[in-house]
Amino acid sequence: VEIFLQDLCLAVQKLSQDSPTILLVTHSGFIRQLNLIFVDSFHCSMPEGNAEFSTYLGSRLGWSPNTGVSSYTVHTAPAGVVRVECKLSGCGKHLAVEQEDGDHSPL
Repeated sequence: VEIFLQDLCLAVQKLSQDSPTILLVTHSGFIRQLNLIFVDSFHCSMPEGNAEFSTYLGSRLGWSPNTGVSSYTVHTAPAGVVRVECKLSGCGKHLAVEQEDGDHSPL
């Protein structure tokens, strides 16, 4: 996970956009590890609180559900990640079904 984060930062720095949006589709275990790194190394504050990320396993509250959506703002400098903000953690709103038309609601 740490190597992925380093590689991602290097790739982003080569882009012409100042603030690109990156979609990462992965297993909840990977997101869990990423959150642990963000909290421990970059002092990220998680919406559900940081207590869930104080140990390797924590409780189920700190694990993203299947198809959960998380959103982060990662601030970088030439040396790598400087600061991380978590805007949304393990959200499942996209799975909600509208009663009237049966369509899935967007985030």
